[in-house]
Amino acid sequence: AAPAGDVEAGKTVYNTFCMACHQADGTGMGGALGADFVNDKTRLAKSDAVLLTAIEKGVPGTTMIAWGAQLDETKRKNVLAYIRATFGQ
Repeated sequence: AAPAGDVEAGKTVYNTFCMACHQADGTGMGGALGADFVNDKTRLAKSDAVLLTAIEKGVPGTTMIAWGAQLDETKRKNVLAYIRATFGQ
């Protein structure tokens, strides 16, 4: 189930900030650019808290940068709701 958040608003955030690396299809070019949400089920198996922290603070040792300065808490929750609703099946 998607976390509390506005999926449609999250789609706008994803398309603006996330799609360049994670790609429109959520595969991150097989994980080469960003996490592959589609084929690597361990990515979205993580808790909302862990994923929201990754969005806010980035993930050391990966290409995932911190978005906390650009995306407030509501936008981070919305984009996670979109990611889970779109790629989490």
